[in-house]
Amino acid sequence: MMHQSRQSQHRPNGASDSRRSRPPGRGPGRGGPGGHMSMMKGDKARDFKGTMRKLLQHLRPHRATLIVATLIAVVSTAAGIVGVNEGDLSKALVSSNPPPALPQYSESLYPELAFGMAPLQGLRLGDWTYIRAPRAELYNRATDPTEARNLLDASKDAPGAADAQRKAAELDQLLSKFVEESRAFGFVSDAKPLDDDTVKMLQALGYMDDSEAPDALRGMDPKDGVPIYRKVSEAFRLARDGDCPAAVTVLTPLLKQLPDLVQARNQIAKCELKMGNLKAAKQQYLKSLAHEPNQEGALLQLGRMQLAEGDRQGARRSFLRVLDVIPSSVDAMVLLGHLDFSGGQPEAAKSWYTKAIEADPARPIAYLFLGELYLRRGNFSEAKRSYEQARKIAPTDFSASLQIGVCTLALGDPKAAEPYFLEANRIDPTQWLPFYHLACARAQQGDPDATLSHLEKAVGVGFSDAGQLQRDPCFAPLAGNPRFLKLLQSVASQ
Repeated sequence: MMHQSRQSQHRPNGASDSRRSRPPGRGPGRGGPGGHMSMMKGDKARDFKGTMRKLLQHLRPHRATLIVATLIAVVSTAAGIVGVNEGDLSKALVSSNPPPALPQYSESLYPELAFGMAPLQGLRLGDWTYIRAPRAELYNRATDPTEARNLLDASKDAPGAADAQRKAAELDQLLSKFVEESRAFGFVSDAKPLDDDTVKMLQALGYMDDSEAPDALRGMDPKDGVPIYRKVSEAFRLARDGDCPAAVTVLTPLLKQLPDLVQARNQIAKCELKMGNLKAAKQQYLKSLAHEPNQEGALLQLGRMQLAEGDRQGARRSFLRVLDVIPSSVDAMVLLGHLDFSGGQPEAAKSWYTKAIEADPARPIAYLFLGELYLRRGNFSEAKRSYEQARKIAPTDFSASLQIGVCTLALGDPKAAEPYFLEANRIDPTQWLPFYHLACARAQQGDPDATLSHLEKAVGVGFSDAGQLQRDPCFAPLAGNPRFLKLLQSVASQ
């Protein structure tokens, strides 16, 4: 059964609530014991002519509308009296005759607009309710007041099935006529079409297509589609809550029913990644892309997995496909830059990072990668500038603050570097790197006690590389320090 979101007939809205509170007055009801302020027999209005004069002045701007409305009412009443107007209700109001049986139209476009499913249209006539849908519905309210039994669900050989089909066809034809006639009262807004590049980008991001919903649900009867949507939503909630096995259990049967439900397939892939099943995740992304090739997120994830597997050429193809879909994809440009830099082509990498910054200057990621490029090449001043730009865009970015400190330390100013390491620690207290670099900064300033305190804190939150402590020139002055030796022994035993 369908909720009626718009009807051709409405209840009168002029009825007032008899319980509405009256303004306070004297005595039990302002007018004395009777409780009313209405005029008694023989009372007269104090200034009837003045009141009417004010009323007419107030209505003056609307006089044309009132004249037309009055003429229409007169003509309609006259037509009803002589029997011209078949829909006139005056006879029903003054006699015991029932009102004429007028069809009531209802529709719901929400399934189509929100989920891409089929829209619903309905018609009520007499005791019958008909709903047009991929699986149509017909109810006889005379025998089924709650509309719980769809007469069209009966088998063809069932008693009354043929009559139900005929009645449904009759009401469907009337519904078509009703919809067609209503077009005369509709209007179309001015179209403001998007350019091709914008449409292509939005489609790739999943924000628009023929509808905003998954292809797998497009045109589906809401009776069938809504339960599927609810299961997908439940699985997404489970995944967000960290219960990936349960999410996969919910989604897997849906893919047997709807293999092209790419949202479900992509969520399974993400869960498989979280559970460490790289091969299974990759297979899901490949199947998802077979159904919808132009998915930026799926292509990026596939490229990252190919990169992790050492398939650099496969990763490059995936990232370039992203740029075919969305030429301004910052993530694809940054990852291509990373490929080139790790492959020994720093200038090509720098070119990709620069393009990414030009595509979206408000994203910090390209500045972070560009900073890493300069840092690894020993250009600490340029690296620091890139990291500072990233920090300006994202003040709470852990890497930006940490790396500014690293660059400042490398430029020979350990005291100025300390605030950046402290800031990084405030952003993420679970990381050992800020403590480690603070130890190095204090060591360069000749403060062994503070150096060891910071190193102990670094160990306390996860640092466990005794070899690095022995190799790092920052801590060479501590080589014979008993406290340092004890710390080395503690780290080595972990």
